[in-house]
Amino acid sequence: MSTNTPSASSSTPDAPHSLPRLLDPKHQAALDEILIHYHVIPAPARTGPPLAKRRKVLLARKQQALYKKAFDALMVYLHDLEPVLRHLYAHYPQVWESFTAEFHQIARQTRQNDSNEFKHQSSYLVPNPTVDVMTPPLNTGVSKEDRGYVHPWLCRMLMPFNDRDCLPPYSFGSNAVPDTRSDKKKERGEKLLRRIDAKRYVPNAKLYPSFLWDETMYDKADKSRGFLRGYSIVRSIRHTWTSPHTATIGLSAKGIPQRCKARTHKQYRVIPQIVYVTLTPFNWDDCPGIEKLYDDILDLFDGDDADEEWAGDTLVWLQSQVFGKERAPQLAAAADDSDYSDSDEDEDTLATMKTIARARRTERDAAAASTVANANASAAVHDGSG
Repeated sequence: MSTNTPSASSSTPDAPHSLPRLLDPKHQAALDEILIHYHVIPAPARTGPPLAKRRKVLLARKQQALYKKAFDALMVYLHDLEPVLRHLYAHYPQVWESFTAEFHQIARQTRQNDSNEFKHQSSYLVPNPTVDVMTPPLNTGVSKEDRGYVHPWLCRMLMPFNDRDCLPPYSFGSNAVPDTRSDKKKERGEKLLRRIDAKRYVPNAKLYPSFLWDETMYDKADKSRGFLRGYSIVRSIRHTWTSPHTATIGLSAKGIPQRCKARTHKQYRVIPQIVYVTLTPFNWDDCPGIEKLYDDILDLFDGDDADEEWAGDTLVWLQSQVFGKERAPQLAAAADDSDYSDSDEDEDTLATMKTIARARRTERDAAAASTVANANASAAVHDGSG
């Protein structure tokens, strides 16, 4: 048996703990739904059904794919028990209900415990944790009143770049950051601050919060650059999987610690589901559309318009940052001198990145076709001269 596939006898207790760390809570459906949809939802008919019905079936297929991911993640730990689970569901409903209730109770507690671990990790939220200090410091109690858009730095992390760039530059201490905003940005920044103070600020739900990017790589013309490379993402993945003491510095020369969740769950590879789930303990509840982010991330990695080159490069980079031996680079905030454009407000980040992915794919296909055409032409000339 592979070392990456724990036996049911030794690892069954880890199953309810692993699922909330590998799947977004909204997709951790009741086990009966997972089992029902795993094989039951039919494929769409090729001819006949009206468009509305075909759309419903296509949505059902997408949901089936989500259930399959949940089922496959679960079966890593319960693979020997799959026939038993199906039998319980079919013939012993009371036993099944008791089993699933306890399973979900453990899963909910696991999510709560993971969330609590992040509450006081403010060092994960600043570019250089060795010297940067947030002002004012976050409350170390149970209250969240100083979180979200109320806090001047967290506000900037939660904002999309088109809004964030209009606010005055934030300083972490002695190093003052020059204000290079245009007059237009300053005027809009004042309006944004008044809306924030009045608790009336709502960012565009089509735009993602800026903390998802490596700020030094962000490019308005190509939003895939640096996306999902933000330092808080790397640190939260490390915290969850390779232990909190690796979060800001990475692994030591000794490699993956003997006691950590990566070893507990035999999970040594960064996958798209991990990237999103480790964002949830930060309680980014103030971001409109944050609940859609899980689907968007999976779509960018595995969807029809996914940019395979970007997806591969991103996962390889995250893998090196989390499970490799390289330490994370010190990331500094980058100033953007470009003028704010009102047209930015209506951009859809996911749609923009998909458009770029399609353009890159077309470019690669054209280059490949050109290579083939040149080779054929060369062969024809060679045959003619012969």
